[in-house]
Amino acid sequence: MSELAEFRREVAAWLRDNCPDGARGPGPFATGSSKVKLAPDVALWLERCAERGFTVPTWPKQYGGAGLSRKEAGVLYEEMGAIRARSPLLGMGVSMIGPTLLEFGTDEQKARHLPKIAHGQVQWCQGYSEPNAGSDLAALKTRADDQGDHFILNGQKIWTSGASTADWMFALVRTDFNAPKHDGISFVLLTMDQPGVTVKPIRLISGSSPFCETFFDNAIAQKEDLVGTLNKGWTVGKRLLQHERSGIGGLSGSARRANPGTQLAKLAKDS
Repeated sequence: MSELAEFRREVAAWLRDNCPDGARGPGPFATGSSKVKLAPDVALWLERCAERGFTVPTWPKQYGGAGLSRKEAGVLYEEMGAIRARSPLLGMGVSMIGPTLLEFGTDEQKARHLPKIAHGQVQWCQGYSEPNAGSDLAALKTRADDQGDHFILNGQKIWTSGASTADWMFALVRTDFNAPKHDGISFVLLTMDQPGVTVKPIRLISGSSPFCETFFDNAIAQKEDLVGTLNKGWTVGKRLLQHERSGIGGLSGSARRANPGTQLAKLAKDS
C-alpha cells in the first residue's frame, strides 16, 4: 500500500469516527467569530479538526496546520466529501489573510495571528473598497499617519462583509499622499474593538445583509501590524486577492457552497 493510500485509509477512519452528524450536509459552519454562538456539533467539529490541523491542512504545524502536501490535502477533501462533512472553518482568516501572512508576515506576526485563525478563535474582515474607490481601488483615501510605534487612521471603508462580528480587519491605507497612486499604500492590521472604529450595517431591500460601512476616527493600527514594507502595500493587497480566488488557505472557496460532498470532492480534484 502506498503512503498516500495509507493516509487515505487513516483519514477516512478518523473522519467517520469524529465528524458529528450535525456537521454533515448543508448547514451552518464556524467563521471564528467570538460574537456568534455555534451549534454544539459545529463547535465540536471545529475543535476536533483544529486539534488535527485540518482547518488549514497545508499550513505548517507550528502555526496550527497539519503540514500536509497538496496531494494529501486533496485526499482529505475527497474523504470529507464522501461523508458530506462540512468545512470545519471558513472565512477571510483561513482563505485570505492567513495565506498572506504566511507569505509576507514576519515570524512574530505569524506566531501571533496564525494559530488563532487556525483554531477558529478570531474572525477577520477586509478593508479595501471605499465610497470613491471601488473599481479603482488604488484611488483609496483612508489615511494612516505615522506616530512612531503606531498609525492613526482616518477615513471610511464600505462593503466590509462581516465587519459587525469581526475581531480584526486587514486594510489598505494611504501612508504617502505625495507618491504615485499605486505607491504610498500600506497594508495594515487593526482590531475592530477600539473607540476609533464605528461599524454601521448596510440594509438591503431584503431587510438585512452582511455588508457594512466602517468608519475610522483616529483609530489605531500598531506599527508591528504593518504587513510588508511601508508604502508597498499594493503588492501585498493584490496577492491577498489571488489567495481569495484560489481558495488555497484551507477548506474554503468552492467548499462554501450548499453541497459539501460534491464541492469538497471538486476542490480535491483541483488541488
